[in-house]
Amino acid sequence: MPDAVRVAEQLQRRFPDNPDYRLDLAHLYSNPVIESFDRAGDQHAAVLAHATTASPEDLRARYGATLGLADLRRAQWRLDDAVSLLTPVIDTSTSTPDWVMPVFLLRRANNRMLLNDSGRGGRCATGGEQQADEHVPRSGAATAHRDPRAAPRTKARSTPS
Repeated sequence: MPDAVRVAEQLQRRFPDNPDYRLDLAHLYSNPVIESFDRAGDQHAAVLAHATTASPEDLRARYGATLGLADLRRAQWRLDDAVSLLTPVIDTSTSTPDWVMPVFLLRRANNRMLLNDSGRGGRCATGGEQQADEHVPRSGAATAHRDPRAAPRTKARSTPS
């Protein structure tokens, strides 16, 4: 791991405007072996400070840094902070790039689940409003899978004629 950090730091110094190297370095810093959360946060903040335009490259970098920072907060068990980083992007209802909404919604839901906070409501992945007590299966999907131990174990056996 130290070699990976050393190489990533060299790449980041050589190509300071490349957000991918900064995000990779931040990921390495936040690895459980290293746990240098401050340095990881600094790399995410640098990407966010540099990616200020609406170009596709800056959007990708900004969303990647936001997700990385939210993951960093989750690793630190600062789950409220992680949720608060993801929510503004979700609230904008962005449609481009097309991966942003599903990924941000799932990450926020995962963080809320860890908080045991699913009852807050808000947008769900289907685009509708989430209900705190709504656990209704869609189109019988939940009944399609049965517990194999509960099913009768009778098989039709063919008998030789």
